[in-house]
Amino acid sequence: MDACTYPTDHVENAFIAEARACEQAVWFAIDIGFRKEMMFATLDNSSNAMEWAMAVMINQPEILQKAMEEIERVVGN
Repeated sequence: MDACTYPTDHVENAFIAEARACEQAVWFAIDIGFRKEMMFATLDNSSNAMEWAMAVMINQPEILQKAMEEIERVVGN
């Protein structure tokens, strides 16, 4: 990753900005990996794809909650 320059004299603000940029890059890479996995899931069986998706959602409780709410709304009890 190339170094960035910031229009600030505060090292703390520059550090926070760089940390956020790096975090966004990491989540972007994870998202690309997830999309590739879903795209090529047809080459594998569906239970493996579901297992992988659940493993990803465990680390992202907001997404897991949305998925659970949708299942509840569509399927019911």
